[in-house]
Amino acid sequence: MPDSRQPSTTCVIPTYRSGDLLAQAIRSVQEQSQPPDEIIVVDDASPDDTYQIASDLAASSCVPTRVLRLEKNSGGPCKPINHGIGAARGDLIFILEQDDLMPSSRIADQLAVLRRYPDSALVIGRFELIDGHQIEDVPKVYAQPQFLTLGDTVPSDAVLPIQVPSPQAFAGLLQHNFTISNSNFCFPKSTWRQLGGFDEAIATVADLDFALRAVVLGPLGISPTLTLRYRFNESSLNRRDLGLLRYEGLKVRMNAIRQKPAWGNEYFWTRWTPMRQQLIQALKHLRLKDSLRLLRFMFDTGSIKTRRVVRHS
Repeated sequence: MPDSRQPSTTCVIPTYRSGDLLAQAIRSVQEQSQPPDEIIVVDDASPDDTYQIASDLAASSCVPTRVLRLEKNSGGPCKPINHGIGAARGDLIFILEQDDLMPSSRIADQLAVLRRYPDSALVIGRFELIDGHQIEDVPKVYAQPQFLTLGDTVPSDAVLPIQVPSPQAFAGLLQHNFTISNSNFCFPKSTWRQLGGFDEAIATVADLDFALRAVVLGPLGISPTLTLRYRFNESSLNRRDLGLLRYEGLKVRMNAIRQKPAWGNEYFWTRWTPMRQQLIQALKHLRLKDSLRLLRFMFDTGSIKTRRVVRHS
């Protein structure tokens, strides 16, 4: 992040068949205490009037807003995000999914983290559920406190920005995706370039994949404030296809471990036996789809080879 000038900022909002949610998301960006320099909305070839709704919202926006449209639906979350970031003029990128909201000080708070820790490759913060959900509903999303796997690094009463060293952030993410969502992400556009963007082959855990790769580049910055108002959606792909979620989650984590085996040694050995047991159980009960996914995962990630490398590291 440059020190000599105020960095320019872009908020990227991917959307598909958004209905009224898109207007709420854009409004939460417009009402920031420190609005971005531009908003880019990327319509993933919606078959309804989403593009027209987005264009009308852009025309009346108090923040310069561009609306882009993919010619063909990508079928996943990453292509519209990459398209928007590629077109962004900002030095810093803020992501917001169409069904989530920004607390009014999110941009200012994440910028404060980067001013204090300019070498951070990724910045996130705390979250809350919206649409009538209470704190007791959080276990539906995550069954443990958000930053539990970071130990005492992120105390619940923290008031100042925090930076987590890369190895610790990497190990914590392997155990638990505490980033919550792409909607919690702020990062320099240079981070995105170095990583080659979000992986468009991933359908369910693209946020975890990007975060794991980002913290290899540099430390993780954390705002102690609320930076995401998260809409829990029972119909999302993550909850409709738990088999795909587990498969991609394991694959992303094991691919990360192959890049940094010394940082992921403990996680690998805690997962190896359960993976074999899952395959045996799937075969016993003739769950062909689950068995094929797990076998594909083992071949894709080179689990046998990784196992040998990690053991002797």
